[in-house]
Amino acid sequence: MEAATAQIGANGWLYIPVSGGKKMLLQWGLLNGASNYSFKFPIAFPVGGLCLVAMAHTTDSADVSMVTMTNGFIRDKTSAFALCVRTVNGVQQPFERGVYWFAVGY
Repeated sequence: MEAATAQIGANGWLYIPVSGGKKMLLQWGLLNGASNYSFKFPIAFPVGGLCLVAMAHTTDSADVSMVTMTNGFIRDKTSAFALCVRTVNGVQQPFERGVYWFAVGY
């Protein structure tokens, strides 16, 4: 079986060989400066993406005192979308946060 290949960094990917000559592709990244993001994957999924997980970025020093809801979806082999909102007085509002994302496909 061939070796795994990768590009490691804040935005990166990891190809993992599996049986039958196929490869799983894991990709990740960090987005900044908005409440919603249309973004490109570091490399295209050859067949397609299976799932995308997005999470608001924060730190202990950010003094975050509210819950941020983050959601996203894979649009196609090359791109995805993520959105951050917070609830204020029962109403969801766009909320500018950095977003970590992680996608799996093949």
